[in-house]
Amino acid sequence: MSSYYREKALRAKELFDKGLPFVKVYAPVRDGDLFMALAKETKNGIEYDIAGGGVDDGETLEEAIKRELKEELNVEVDIIKELGVYDKLYRTWELDGQSFDIQYEIHVFDTKLKKQLKGDMGLKGEFKSNVKVAKIDKRTLLSKVAEFCKFGIKID
Repeated sequence: MSSYYREKALRAKELFDKGLPFVKVYAPVRDGDLFMALAKETKNGIEYDIAGGGVDDGETLEEAIKRELKEELNVEVDIIKELGVYDKLYRTWELDGQSFDIQYEIHVFDTKLKKQLKGDMGLKGEFKSNVKVAKIDKRTLLSKVAEFCKFGIKID
Protein backbone atom coordinates (compact mmCIF):
# COMPACT_ATOMS: atom_id res chain seq x y z
CA MET A 1 0.00 0.00 0.00
CA SER A 2 1.43 3.37 -0.99
CA SER A 3 1.86 6.02 1.70
CA TYR A 4 -0.50 8.29 -0.28
CA TYR A 5 -3.28 5.64 -0.27
CA ARG A 6 -2.67 4.81 3.39
CA GLU A 7 -2.97 8.47 4.37
CA LYS A 8 -6.29 8.74 2.51
CA ALA A 9 -7.51 5.42 3.95
CA LEU A 10 -6.70 6.60 7.49
CA ARG A 11 -8.69 9.79 6.87
CA ALA A 12 -11.60 7.78 5.44
CA LYS A 13 -11.57 5.43 8.46
CA GLU A 14 -11.52 8.37 10.88
CA LEU A 15 -14.59 9.86 9.16
CA PHE A 16 -16.30 6.46 8.97
CA ASP A 17 -15.80 5.91 12.73
CA LYS A 18 -17.42 9.30 13.39
CA GLY A 19 -20.33 8.59 11.02
CA LEU A 20 -19.31 11.49 8.77
CA PRO A 21 -19.11 11.59 4.96
CA PHE A 22 -15.87 12.08 3.05
CA VAL A 23 -16.39 15.63 1.74
CA LYS A 24 -14.74 16.36 -1.62
CA VAL A 25 -14.70 19.39 -3.94
CA TYR A 26 -14.14 19.45 -7.71
CA ALA A 27 -14.19 22.10 -10.44
CA PRO A 28 -13.38 22.64 -14.06
CA VAL A 29 -11.62 25.98 -14.55
CA ARG A 30 -13.04 28.31 -17.20
CA ASP A 31 -10.40 29.93 -19.38
CA GLY A 32 -12.30 31.94 -21.97
CA ASP A 33 -14.48 29.49 -23.94
CA LEU A 34 -12.48 26.47 -22.77
CA PHE A 35 -12.19 24.55 -19.50
CA MET A 36 -9.05 23.24 -17.83
CA ALA A 37 -9.31 19.55 -16.97
CA LEU A 38 -7.00 16.62 -16.30
CA ALA A 39 -6.38 14.33 -19.30
CA LYS A 40 -5.07 10.79 -19.08
CA GLU A 41 -4.06 8.67 -22.06
CA THR A 42 -5.54 5.16 -21.76
CA LYS A 43 -5.84 2.17 -24.06
CA ASN A 44 -9.40 3.38 -24.81
CA GLY A 45 -8.29 6.92 -25.68
CA ILE A 46 -8.13 10.07 -23.57
CA GLU A 47 -10.10 10.16 -20.32
CA TYR A 48 -10.88 13.48 -18.64
CA ASP A 49 -11.39 14.40 -15.00
CA ILE A 50 -11.73 17.69 -13.20
CA ALA A 51 -9.30 18.78 -10.52
CA GLY A 52 -10.22 18.64 -6.87
CA GLY A 53 -9.94 16.64 -3.69
CA GLY A 54 -10.75 16.43 -0.02
CA VAL A 55 -11.75 19.20 2.35
CA ASP A 56 -9.32 19.60 5.26
CA ASP A 57 -10.51 20.06 8.85
CA GLY A 58 -11.58 23.65 9.50
CA GLU A 59 -11.58 24.53 5.81
CA THR A 60 -14.62 25.94 3.98
CA LEU A 61 -15.69 24.40 0.68
CA GLU A 62 -14.55 27.54 -1.13
CA GLU A 63 -11.14 27.50 0.55
CA ALA A 64 -10.77 23.82 -0.29
CA ILE A 65 -11.52 24.18 -4.00
CA LYS A 66 -9.18 27.14 -4.33
CA ARG A 67 -6.40 25.20 -2.55
CA GLU A 68 -6.96 22.04 -4.61
CA LEU A 69 -6.90 23.94 -7.91
CA LYS A 70 -3.72 25.72 -6.86
CA GLU A 71 -2.11 22.40 -5.88
CA GLU A 72 -3.17 20.48 -8.98
CA LEU A 73 -3.31 23.09 -11.75
CA ASN A 74 -1.13 25.88 -10.32
CA VAL A 75 -3.90 28.45 -10.81
CA GLU A 76 -5.84 31.02 -8.82
CA VAL A 77 -9.57 31.12 -9.53
CA ASP A 78 -12.74 33.05 -8.86
CA ILE A 79 -15.68 30.88 -7.85
CA ILE A 80 -18.72 31.52 -10.02
CA LYS A 81 -21.15 29.22 -8.21
CA GLU A 82 -21.67 25.75 -6.82
CA LEU A 83 -23.16 23.53 -9.52
CA GLY A 84 -24.36 20.68 -7.34
CA VAL A 85 -23.91 18.41 -4.34
CA TYR A 86 -24.00 14.65 -4.69
CA ASP A 87 -24.20 12.50 -1.58
CA LYS A 88 -25.56 9.14 -2.73
CA LEU A 89 -22.10 7.73 -3.43
CA TYR A 90 -20.22 5.12 -1.42
CA ARG A 91 -16.73 3.69 -1.78
CA THR A 92 -15.22 0.65 -0.13
CA TRP A 93 -11.84 1.29 1.48
CA GLU A 94 -9.33 -1.26 2.77
CA LEU A 95 -7.15 -0.57 5.80
CA ASP A 96 -5.09 -3.05 7.80
CA GLY A 97 -7.07 -6.03 6.52
CA GLN A 98 -10.47 -4.48 7.20
CA SER A 99 -12.86 -3.03 4.65
CA PHE A 100 -15.51 -0.38 5.23
CA ASP A 101 -17.92 1.61 3.06
CA ILE A 102 -17.89 5.36 3.44
CA GLN A 103 -20.35 7.88 2.09
CA TYR A 104 -19.03 10.66 -0.12
CA GLU A 105 -20.41 14.19 -0.31
CA ILE A 106 -19.16 15.73 -3.55
CA HIS A 107 -19.47 19.46 -4.24
CA VAL A 108 -18.87 20.60 -7.82
CA PHE A 109 -18.09 24.25 -8.52
CA ASP A 110 -17.96 26.43 -11.62
CA THR A 111 -14.78 28.50 -11.48
CA LYS A 112 -13.04 31.04 -13.69
CA LEU A 113 -9.29 31.38 -14.18
CA LYS A 114 -8.04 34.44 -12.34
CA LYS A 115 -4.30 33.86 -12.76
CA GLN A 116 -1.95 31.16 -13.99
CA LEU A 117 0.81 31.01 -11.41
CA LYS A 118 4.47 30.96 -12.38
CA GLY A 119 6.24 27.65 -12.65
CA ASP A 120 5.06 24.27 -13.80
CA MET A 121 1.42 23.28 -13.85
CA GLY A 122 0.60 21.49 -10.60
CA LEU A 123 0.34 17.71 -10.54
CA LYS A 124 3.14 17.57 -7.99
CA GLY A 125 3.49 13.82 -7.44
CA GLU A 126 -0.19 13.18 -6.81
CA PHE A 127 -0.84 11.82 -10.30
CA LYS A 128 0.85 9.33 -12.56
CA SER A 129 3.11 10.76 -15.22
CA ASN A 130 0.54 10.11 -17.97
CA VAL A 131 -1.81 12.78 -16.53
CA LYS A 132 -1.61 16.20 -18.20
CA VAL A 133 -3.60 19.42 -18.02
CA ALA A 134 -5.81 19.91 -21.08
CA LYS A 135 -8.14 22.66 -22.26
CA ILE A 136 -11.41 21.25 -23.50
CA ASP A 137 -14.62 22.70 -24.90
CA LYS A 138 -17.98 22.68 -23.09
CA ARG A 139 -19.34 19.79 -25.16
CA THR A 140 -16.37 17.59 -24.22
CA LEU A 141 -16.68 18.64 -20.57
CA LEU A 142 -20.35 17.71 -20.36
CA SER A 143 -20.08 14.48 -22.35
CA LYS A 144 -16.73 13.03 -21.26
CA VAL A 145 -15.90 14.20 -17.74
CA ALA A 146 -17.02 11.58 -15.23
CA GLU A 147 -18.56 13.99 -12.71
CA PHE A 148 -20.76 15.59 -15.35
CA CYS A 149 -21.81 12.27 -16.91
CA LYS A 150 -22.48 10.43 -13.61
CA PHE A 151 -24.33 13.24 -11.88
CA GLY A 152 -26.02 14.97 -14.79
CA ILE A 153 -24.45 18.33 -13.94
CA LYS A 154 -25.32 21.25 -16.20
CA ILE A 155 -23.13 24.27 -16.72
CA ASP A 156 -24.12 27.64 -18.22
